[in-house]
Amino acid sequence: MKRFVLVISLVALVWSSLSSAEVKPQFGQCIGRATDIVLVSIKDDRNNTFRVIETWHGALAPNNQITVPGLGPMASQTMVLFLRPQRKQGETIDTWIGAGHDIRTSVVWIFDGKVFAVQQPINPGPTFICPLTLATSLDKFKKFVFGYLQDRESFQQAVAISNRKERVKALAKILAACSRYHEKAIEELAKCGPPAVDVLSSILEAPPNYNQKYAIRALADCGGKQAIEQLDAMLDEEFDYWKQIAPTLKRGWWTTGDNENREAWIRYGNLMALLRTLHRHKHPKIETKTIAIRDFFQRQSVLEADPRITRMPDYCNHLLSVKEEK
Repeated sequence: MKRFVLVISLVALVWSSLSSAEVKPQFGQCIGRATDIVLVSIKDDRNNTFRVIETWHGALAPNNQITVPGLGPMASQTMVLFLRPQRKQGETIDTWIGAGHDIRTSVVWIFDGKVFAVQQPINPGPTFICPLTLATSLDKFKKFVFGYLQDRESFQQAVAISNRKERVKALAKILAACSRYHEKAIEELAKCGPPAVDVLSSILEAPPNYNQKYAIRALADCGGKQAIEQLDAMLDEEFDYWKQIAPTLKRGWWTTGDNENREAWIRYGNLMALLRTLHRHKHPKIETKTIAIRDFFQRQSVLEADPRITRMPDYCNHLLSVKEEK
């Protein structure tokens, strides 16, 4: 127990000093990139060697011994590792690396029935090791990982469909389900051309949701001139929303709570996505509208007060000064 507390305390101290721009945990990225996901115990932490207890994904088998450079100082007695082989062409696999940003974001520590991982409570903000909120026990975390793997398989099957109309139907089912592959499904819809327009439009017509900022670009890429005009009209609606909501927001609105300002969070991202997309597609009115939005936000002290979010005036100035490629 003392060893685990010491490890967690030391690593948390290191992570608390890192900026949010350097790295943040992404379990989706870990699961998506991992060739092997295993539950392990310590074999010899001084030599970074561990014994596989369970295989959740991949070719490693129980009782296999693996080497994971750099993990030893951070090891607890039981861990879940998201791994990729580290080898040169022609070599056998005996050394592994983290599937995430690095090994620190590719580990879940198990202690006293609780699950710990690197997390970023506020984004932007510092990163810490703390109890995992999406799964409070090893069994729940295992269920989460297996669910993610199933979602990935369904996504891969949908993308493999050659007929575009049928592929759109399969991707729409993923969007309708509680899948972790919504963003990737929207990216694939953009490649399907006109058959995907109705599905993407329905996302934008729904109540505010986190898929909309991805659907904005996808619709512009596959829907032609009519879609661009639809997005231009949506930009006007979003600007009207901010004219109404800005005077009601209080200082610190960005971090007030998960639900209180959820719609404002989403629509702030949507506004940025609309501006970026219409600049990419060189809409004839976008420069005038960008200037108007920039000037409005500059007059809103509450919207300017939080340095942890992208300042809308800065973003507008960037779009006005940089010609983005399609």
